[in-house]
Amino acid sequence: MLQEFEDLAGRIIREDKDVDPNIFKIEAAEFEKDDDTNFHMDFITAASNLRSWNYHLEEASRLKVKGIAGRIIPAIASTTAAVTGLVSIELLKVIQPGKKLEAFKDSSSSLAVNLYLFMQPAEPIKAQDGFDYISLQDITCRPPGFTKWDKTIIKGSRGMLLSEFLEAFKAETGLNCKALNHPSSNVKDSKGSSKAIQQEPFGTTPQQVMQAPLLDTIKELYGEEVLGETCVSLDFDAADDDGNGFRLPQVVFKYVK
Repeated sequence: MLQEFEDLAGRIIREDKDVDPNIFKIEAAEFEKDDDTNFHMDFITAASNLRSWNYHLEEASRLKVKGIAGRIIPAIASTTAAVTGLVSIELLKVIQPGKKLEAFKDSSSSLAVNLYLFMQPAEPIKAQDGFDYISLQDITCRPPGFTKWDKTIIKGSRGMLLSEFLEAFKAETGLNCKALNHPSSNVKDSKGSSKAIQQEPFGTTPQQVMQAPLLDTIKELYGEEVLGETCVSLDFDAADDDGNGFRLPQVVFKYVK
């Protein structure tokens, strides 16, 4: 993600010769919803609808957004506004080229006692080899020390069969996918059971499921709302041909046209 922002910033600099690659000048602007020449409402409408599109929420018209914005003036001095401002500062750092990790800050703020703390972000937790008390076996991380920011990307078409996905998983990781489900399956249904797309060796996946499109099976088991526009995250168990267990970064099935 950081590389994508850096590439975008580099492209902006290359296309606009007037942009100083070392300095982004930032000027404060007073919010005014009734002045159409400042494009404040256009930006807010676009940004909020992008978020709605990303999270499958109902989008709003410019008029509705303007009405909402006109009723939240008292919140400007609230914690919400403070957090928004702090996040915006960090986002500006992301699009500025050459920023080192030390430039970014976590913050903890309390408006009640006027306390503001800033600290360098902690490194993400690294996965470690160890004994898994659920599968009752030693688990090896591949690659060693991966974090939650790492992903195992499996690419395929929207019509990719479950059997084809399992073959692609093997080709990408060198391991066998022994169980496959959506993260929402961790929430058990009213009967106390969870739903799995594929399960071995405790159960046998029916042939009709193996030869069915994976996305259709996911929609049938968990609902269409769990599917993203271009990808879906999946939980899994993996093992080598000798049955030794492995832990991999989060599997993401990315649809390719």
